[in-house]
Amino acid sequence: MSVRAERKLQSQQTILEQVLKLNYAGHCFNSISLRQLAQAVGMVPSAFYRFFPNKEQLAVELVDQTSLMIKSHLNQIAEHVQPKNKESLEQLLTLFCNQVQQKAAHWHFFIVERWGGDPPLREKISQEQIFLVDDLTQILSKKYGEQLSQPQQLQALAELNIELHFAWIIKWLHCHDETQKNQLLQCFIQQLKFVHLPCHI
Repeated sequence: MSVRAERKLQSQQTILEQVLKLNYAGHCFNSISLRQLAQAVGMVPSAFYRFFPNKEQLAVELVDQTSLMIKSHLNQIAEHVQPKNKESLEQLLTLFCNQVQQKAAHWHFFIVERWGGDPPLREKISQEQIFLVDDLTQILSKKYGEQLSQPQQLQALAELNIELHFAWIIKWLHCHDETQKNQLLQCFIQQLKFVHLPCHI
């Protein structure tokens, strides 16, 4: 890769990260203007088009990056969770919480913007969520295929798992009281035990 191409990729990534920061600070994607974004990055507004043809392509890149990260985190916890081992589950969740905190803006963007105001962005996130459910369904099938004979049960379990994660993560990210955070963690442990014990369904 040439130095010029590498610098372009770095600038693109800087723009993406600034959008995530603005979004996490309370600005919905639809309300972020190119002028505001250019000012945050340190460039003139017209320079934006050197890196993205339009704002819609910027949204696509954001969703692609965040969904890959989310897929990795969700699959990791689904593959290694052992509901009957509380100590192991708490260790896994502690690691997961650290990962969520480190990528807080990514999680916030994906979860919040799926209900946001921009239809193409909502549609893109909705499609990626379907992929997340499909991937998780395959993982659960390998773990619990003998216990759940109906594919619909596995898919429903995966959908429930994703929704519980999203609901819990938003609460976790916006909770600044350590006692409440610990209570949320214990609540999440119970939720994970439920969705990972399909033999009781």
